[in-house]
Amino acid sequence: MTRANLRLLDGGMGRELQRIGAPFRQPEWSALALIEAPEFVLQAHRAFIEAGARVITSNSYALVPFHIGEQRFAEQGLALAERAGQVARQAAADSGEAVLVAGSLPPALGSYRPDLFDHSRSVAIHRSLIDGLSAHVDLWLAETQSSIAEIRAVAQALGSDSKPLWLSFTLLDEPGADGVARLRSGEAVAEAVQVAAQLGAKAVLFNCSQPEVMAQALNDGRQVLDALGLGLELGVYANAFPVVSSDAKANSTLLQIREDLGPEAYLHWTRTWVEAGASIIGGCCGIGPEHIAALHRHWFAAEVQQATFGAGCFWGAEAAFRQLSGVLDSRVGFARPASGEALSIEVVQVDFDPRLLTYSRLIEAFWTLHDPTSIDRQGSDVGVKYRSVLFVNGPEQAASAEAARQQLEASGRLAKPVATVLLPLGEFELAAEEHQRYLEKHGASACSL
Repeated sequence: MTRANLRLLDGGMGRELQRIGAPFRQPEWSALALIEAPEFVLQAHRAFIEAGARVITSNSYALVPFHIGEQRFAEQGLALAERAGQVARQAAADSGEAVLVAGSLPPALGSYRPDLFDHSRSVAIHRSLIDGLSAHVDLWLAETQSSIAEIRAVAQALGSDSKPLWLSFTLLDEPGADGVARLRSGEAVAEAVQVAAQLGAKAVLFNCSQPEVMAQALNDGRQVLDALGLGLELGVYANAFPVVSSDAKANSTLLQIREDLGPEAYLHWTRTWVEAGASIIGGCCGIGPEHIAALHRHWFAAEVQQATFGAGCFWGAEAAFRQLSGVLDSRVGFARPASGEALSIEVVQVDFDPRLLTYSRLIEAFWTLHDPTSIDRQGSDVGVKYRSVLFVNGPEQAASAEAARQQLEASGRLAKPVATVLLPLGEFELAAEEHQRYLEKHGASACSL
């Protein structure tokens, strides 16, 4: 998958509304702001667009009797759906960007509850939402669908509507021992993708489940599509919730947000999804504009290269690299050489725009962040993991790094020989979220020399 083929969705509307101070409570969830203060919905849409999203989703997910009650839905459902479409369209139009509006069609009778499904009621509820949204959206996104029966009802409600249909399934967060990705109904993803294709879907996505289960769903879905000879797009927008049990009701309580899914950690997961064939990425509940901005910086910058440096303690090194103009993003973690040697080195991994910042300039900064003559020690930090290393990607970086090392050796700037080693990069393991941008978060003293 090339970067040019990727699409970037927005993130979770409900938690963003709560964060910015919009009216927010159960059971109305994200619908309350639309009812009482739609200006907050507009603000949230704009925040995601400014972060880089180029597909935003109408705030119509909670416009169902499950959330707003039977009477209010009967009296106001159509008008509220129209308002949701109008607000999203306004945000897209005002942005000056090529932003698509997806009309959200939720599970009509309760999220994560395929056992509550009723076909005729589901079709009726969806037709009301479709009538309200239709004039304002570019495509339909039936999301958080827990069963095949739910998507069949969506397709019937849409009838002969000509707008593209994206179908998105929510998965069991605890996959079985057979290794098969399954919907919350227990149905196999492979079967669901086959039915989605039969119903005319233009894209199949997986959302509102943990990041850990998404790659298997993509693999299972891709196998089906390849066997059918179909080129449907695949996508993922995961949530930041802990494991949700099979008997839970989404939004019945305010679930906690995982502390290990900050922007850098979430970006790390998107790499696995893109490698597995996803061309649409974004976020669901608990994934905010800051996450979408990190995805945009990494995946959608005009040109991005990556460099990995072992300079001792990674906290201070990351903070210093982030000050350089041309650095687009960074993360800290542990790198291993491609040779398979049993080494695990603390590193900073930097995404940079080579038009603004050369790899050689990054190496010059690297020399100043630590003692390149010290062997397996930086200040009080002692051990192999603090080794001075230039991890290189490919022959071009290897040549530049070797030239820079020889130049430093010949410069006479150092009293001892250069100890920095060059190693082809093998595996990179992301450090825990608490270590990402540590100094920025905590104001701790730098650990560079």
